[in-house]
Amino acid sequence: MIGSGAFSVVEDGGERHGRHCVVKVVPVSFCQTTQAQQFRRHIYRELIALHALKGSPNIISLIDARYTPSTFRFYLEKLDLTLQSLINHADFPISLPMITHIAKNIAIALDACGAMSIVHRDVKPGNILISLTTGEVKLCDFGLAKRLSSQVDLSAPQSSDVGTMWYKPIEILLNTTLQSHAIDIWSLGCVIGEMHRLRPLFAGSVAIQQLYLIQDCLGPISTSECPTFEHECRDTNLIKFDDVRGLGLDILLPDIHSDLLTIISKCLIYNPSRRISPSEILSNLESLSLPQIDFISACRDIIDKSSLTLYKVSKT
Repeated sequence: MIGSGAFSVVEDGGERHGRHCVVKVVPVSFCQTTQAQQFRRHIYRELIALHALKGSPNIISLIDARYTPSTFRFYLEKLDLTLQSLINHADFPISLPMITHIAKNIAIALDACGAMSIVHRDVKPGNILISLTTGEVKLCDFGLAKRLSSQVDLSAPQSSDVGTMWYKPIEILLNTTLQSHAIDIWSLGCVIGEMHRLRPLFAGSVAIQQLYLIQDCLGPISTSECPTFEHECRDTNLIKFDDVRGLGLDILLPDIHSDLLTIISKCLIYNPSRRISPSEILSNLESLSLPQIDFISACRDIIDKSSLTLYKVSKT
């Protein structure tokens, strides 16, 4: 077993159709529990999203899918490690060229999702994979993804029980009835900041603490800035705090490149309609004049120099 989640375990899948893969095993026994409906949604969402995004270079590839009386099995291409693992093993700051390389690849992935009207809804370091053979960076785990096929879908009430707390945008924390692709942009901004900081920007344990930490950094939510929140969010009573300071992102990221800080700031705008788009992120990142790096060697250097000596990656 390589890893596990709420609904599945991930195992080494050997070779399938001539490709090295991992297999995501989902027990059918979940169908006999009270979580059955949620379980079926996860299966359906992942299959639909990965099929729609087939061929996108920065999206994990679905090689095969099989059903047995006891399990669903997703055979996915195998990459070497997650961005979360790379961050955990970094004893020194991740370089700006490395951050830019990873951010570009995920922005491309989100652009592909947008073209297919898919919202990932769980962008985080643990769902970003890195190949130490090719240097590829890919977005994975589409179990919470939703395909928005029309404007009618965008305005329909939707579950706010999506994503991981530290990367949830403000509208999800306020229990929105309106979801859009801007959800993933907020999450990407948090990921970019975490790559520089080596720890999450906002590490709340519950929604109200998360809302406080965000506003203590970015300032109070203004009804003039987000005039639609009042009728789109069910928990607007959670907005107001008397003692938020609005210290600014530069307090959390004091040594970051100013242009990268600007990109993060544009990702973390409270009003979803005003957040930067994936193509704009790419354009802003392209404008940075950075030296070329050997991304694979840079990743291996972080792992080789890590104080977590139990982690091993083959050099072959």
